[in-house]
Amino acid sequence: PDHIINGVIGIAYDITQQVKAAENIRFERERAHQYLNVAEVMILAFDRHGTITLVNRRGCEFLGLSHDQIIGKNWFDQFLPPTEWLKTREFFHEFFQGWYGESSRCKGEILTNDGSPRIISWFMHAIRSPSGKCIGILASGKDITRERQLEAEKTAAVGQIERNIAKFA
Repeated sequence: PDHIINGVIGIAYDITQQVKAAENIRFERERAHQYLNVAEVMILAFDRHGTITLVNRRGCEFLGLSHDQIIGKNWFDQFLPPTEWLKTREFFHEFFQGWYGESSRCKGEILTNDGSPRIISWFMHAIRSPSGKCIGILASGKDITRERQLEAEKTAAVGQIERNIAKFA
């Protein structure tokens, strides 16, 4: 009888440890999502095919879709204008081959759900397997469309001032 009681106690202990471990994993996952959701930049994760595996609250707001409408979609097909397809696919391929090391910065145009083009400044970081192989990309993106518009307006204004000065000279 003692060995049966000890066996039952051992099973109960194993289950308790598994439940605690599962609770810890859920807690850490929730905490990580909270961190992502307070960021004021779009955060996305992609697999090597460009499938979106993670998106934060700001990414959903920016793209104009719910979390469930974004996860599992192909980034190239769903959110890029055709003019960006080749360049972005090449970048992904090169990134996964290790050409850019652990991280890289780039700029590119995307399309929101309503078809609005936006220029995004990206910071891309490699997601690695335990063996060190790049298995994904974690990207944070900042909308710089307005900054680019202001730069263009400034350049045009400076050009007009220079032309005006040349007329009066």
